[in-house]
Amino acid sequence: MRGVGTPRGGEGGGADSAKGAPMRDVSHYTEIGTTTNTVTYTTDADPDILMIVPREGTIDTAADARENAAFFHAYASRLGRPCGCVVMMATMLSQDADARRAYSDISPALFYGAALVVESALSRALGSFFVGLSRPVVPTRLFDTAERATEWLKSMRPG
Repeated sequence: MRGVGTPRGGEGGGADSAKGAPMRDVSHYTEIGTTTNTVTYTTDADPDILMIVPREGTIDTAADARENAAFFHAYASRLGRPCGCVVMMATMLSQDADARRAYSDISPALFYGAALVVESALSRALGSFFVGLSRPVVPTRLFDTAERATEWLKSMRPG
């Protein structure tokens, strides 16, 4: 994903690790890493649910999508079990067709679901385009809150 913002690395994030992101309070999450334009979090209670926060003004391209997918695959492989993803869509400005295709190649062996949190008309349009045009290989739904998205992913966890 490409856009405005300075990438930050490392672990143990805090409330300002995702500056400008819609999810303002990340104090109960642990930052597990960054890509060009996302910060990814998880919790001790649910290490298999990734909270993905694109940086403000993200314009999603194929190169960025491939980088993000590689990061997510590597994390799930290290964890040793499939993961679910909550993607906070509100900070994204656009996503091209090649980026949608790259995300639609997420491995179902490593991911059991993707929940797209849409909090504005633009993020709802982006999420709807992704679900409708890309035909993701893992179950993917739109939600209005991160809490509802997380609860759905918990219900989707493999045995």
